[in-house]
Amino acid sequence: MFLAGIYVMVVTLAAVVTGDLDPPEKHYKILVLLPVSSHSHKNVFIPLAEALADRGHQVTMLSNSPKSTNHPNITDISHGLQHFQNINMFEYKDDWTTGFTMFEKVLPVIARDFYKVPLVKELYERRKEFDLFIVDHAFNEVVYPFLHQAPFIMVSTPGTDYRQSAVLGNVMNPAYVPSQSLDFSRPYSIWHRFLNTLIHIAFAVYWRNWNIVPQLQKEISAQFPELPPLLELERNMSLALMNTHFSIGIPLPLLPSQVEVGAMHCRPANPLPQELESWITGAGSSGVIYFNLGSFSRGSYMPVQYRDVFLQAFRRLPQRVVWKYEGELKNVPDNVMITNWVPQQDILGIKTTF
Repeated sequence: MFLAGIYVMVVTLAAVVTGDLDPPEKHYKILVLLPVSSHSHKNVFIPLAEALADRGHQVTMLSNSPKSTNHPNITDISHGLQHFQNINMFEYKDDWTTGFTMFEKVLPVIARDFYKVPLVKELYERRKEFDLFIVDHAFNEVVYPFLHQAPFIMVSTPGTDYRQSAVLGNVMNPAYVPSQSLDFSRPYSIWHRFLNTLIHIAFAVYWRNWNIVPQLQKEISAQFPELPPLLELERNMSLALMNTHFSIGIPLPLLPSQVEVGAMHCRPANPLPQELESWITGAGSSGVIYFNLGSFSRGSYMPVQYRDVFLQAFRRLPQRVVWKYEGELKNVPDNVMITNWVPQQDILGIKTTF
């Protein structure tokens, strides 16, 4: 089963690159688990799931967001828990972990309630039916019980994670490998290398040994006392797919089990909605600025003083601005378009001649 799972993934990635491979000799059942994820994380998984489904594999995807694909070979379901929704990231602007302390409150509650959801309980009871599991690496230790005695692959959507790399046996050197939340100008000075080493150690200990995982372990052990520890289950990882690419990142020593798949989710741009296209093409030679806080941080949560600073700055610009903002704003400058949704890949891929 282990070799079958790895073979499926390697062949699928090759198919994405070449687009010209023979059909697989056998179709597998694959369970994709990303129950604690933002929309941007799921956007990385959808092309992978659809590539697997295109080759005839039956894919079940469990997340915390609405259905994102209509592929006939993909069952896209949401567990329905709202614990990871509508979190105000601006409340954590002074957090030394750059916002990760919010998971101290959220993740243990999710771990307590997750396996009580009927469809999650059903999937867990049927877990032996699946040939391969694919897991979102970030924040999803809650699904590790699914992985007991099963082949699984992790997708690191934020990019290379030195903690995950160490689990595979490849300890990254803090003399030049940044943490996921902070980096310094290069080449690192002696002082920056020292700080980076402290950050590597402190965050790994904080998450895995001191705070987050121990809380999750307590909740999971109460429900599955017979299972090995979560961190022991994690060590059986077969493959890590990382949302990075050597052409735009720093050189890293990687194992054969660490594969860079950056831009896997990118596609050619589709035509923009007429109103948005007219706004962009009407900008003339000054051009357009696209402003978006991402799929997790909502612009409507932005403190008023910050929001007003942005409005004042945009008002002084010669460019037009497209601002993805969930809600209504007053005193919006004439050169700013407010919209609660933007087709991001399409707007970034538009070809316009000014």
